[in-house]
Amino acid sequence: METVAKFERENAEGNLENKFREYFPDGKLILLKSENIPPNVKEAFENKSKLFLNWRNYKPNNFEAFFEISHSNGSKSYVAEQIKAYDTNQDTERLTYIYDVDGEKISGYAELRYKLRYNISNKSKYFKNKPFVGYNDTEKPYQRKGLGWRRMRLLNAFAQIRCNAPLYSDTLLSESAEGLWKKLVKVGKAKKIKEGELDRYVLTNWQL
Repeated sequence: METVAKFERENAEGNLENKFREYFPDGKLILLKSENIPPNVKEAFENKSKLFLNWRNYKPNNFEAFFEISHSNGSKSYVAEQIKAYDTNQDTERLTYIYDVDGEKISGYAELRYKLRYNISNKSKYFKNKPFVGYNDTEKPYQRKGLGWRRMRLLNAFAQIRCNAPLYSDTLLSESAEGLWKKLVKVGKAKKIKEGELDRYVLTNWQL
């Protein structure tokens, strides 16, 4: 696939890894082949790929690239990127999925959504240069260990790599998601902004 070849060239030249390290210095990024993704994570990626698609339009392994991030505590995060065209309204967007793994168990997951940087579909100001969090959840046994914030920093690193833009929130937030953004505002890592009449957040300081 041409995009994978492009990522391989970027990685070989050090450009991809260097920019990633700039925004996420405490993890090691490598480009990964599909067959090296753990089966439970690969299944999770495929389930996300199927979501909101007619089964006739679903194509297995329809991803641009896979990555593995190794963390200092021995855990790993797996990343899949894809461009997805939806059945219902012909809308198209680019998605980055992240699954955290502790041993063989998935400990959390997140999604980055972005559009206009690549002239894809919707031209609303809501999307223009505003990569945003689709979801960010931690499994119960792993909560209150900083993994939600770690995934936020990972999402921000990919937002910066792909869009040269910081991470934004959606305007529709769960209670727990808004609670995390409010904590980030309180400690000076994010700020609240207005999107029309609605509230939204943007990450302003990704450092630990």
